[in-house]
Amino acid sequence: MKRLKDLFLFLILEVMSVAVAGGAFALIPSKIIAGGVAGGYFFLFSAFMLFRILKWPKYWEAWSLYPLLVFLFGCAIPMLWERFTHLNMSFNEIRIWGIPGQEFHQMATSTLGLLFLVTLAETVHTISKKAA
Repeated sequence: MKRLKDLFLFLILEVMSVAVAGGAFALIPSKIIAGGVAGGYFFLFSAFMLFRILKWPKYWEAWSLYPLLVFLFGCAIPMLWERFTHLNMSFNEIRIWGIPGQEFHQMATSTLGLLFLVTLAETVHTISKKAA
């Protein structure tokens, strides 16, 4: 039951990430601060998810774990790091893993979408296992 509650919470956090990022850039005039708010949320919610998953028995069987690791360590942390170690550069000039900032952002968005879909599939699978 704990796993299912966590999965529902993860889905809420993932959906909220879109609202937090959109709201930050719509409401905060400074793109640097808005990026910090959005990036900070992406880091915090994905780190929270990771710590919760690692407490599950047989956590390595969690479907969400693997896209989460890619998102956290491959997208969220590197984007925050590069953005805030290059404050004097526009986001378009920054390269993350050798990829221009805008292209990397699109890749990170796709990775987050994949994480959401996998979390949703894992939630449905967990519900169906409980019903059987």
